[in-house]
Amino acid sequence: MPFIVCIMKKGLFIALSLIMLLSAAFVCAKETGEGSGQSVGDILMDSHKEAVRLAREGKLSQALSMIENVARELPTFSEVQADYIAILAWNEQWEDAIRVYETKQENMPFPDYVILSVATAYRKTGKPNYAIPLYKGYVERNPADEEAAKGFIFALLE
Repeated sequence: MPFIVCIMKKGLFIALSLIMLLSAAFVCAKETGEGSGQSVGDILMDSHKEAVRLAREGKLSQALSMIENVARELPTFSEVQADYIAILAWNEQWEDAIRVYETKQENMPFPDYVILSVATAYRKTGKPNYAIPLYKGYVERNPADEEAAKGFIFALLE
């Protein structure tokens, strides 16, 4: 009888080991997109969406880590670069936000939320002369934004 129990335990162990191995392979394939039909671009865009979600939840360091990788892989994709700049600014990494903006601004139009983030970054780093035209354009397009109007006034006073 002990011999049969030992064989049964061994068989159960092998079966459990096989199930764990298959589960790990499935998780790995899911994370890398293998076998799912997802392209590398799709995986990067999913990472971009996740980074934005994390940033909105206040998990800025996680979001920044994720968006940096996506921005590096998709340097000409304006939506990713825009969100990268915004997340840098939300994380108060003003100089980095300015650097990315200045590197990319000639080749890609940025939405107003990036313009406002960069204007704030210029103001926070003591460069009101760079902030003023950005604030001015933003406030002209968004006259109801009181926070932007305050930033514009502060930049004018500095």
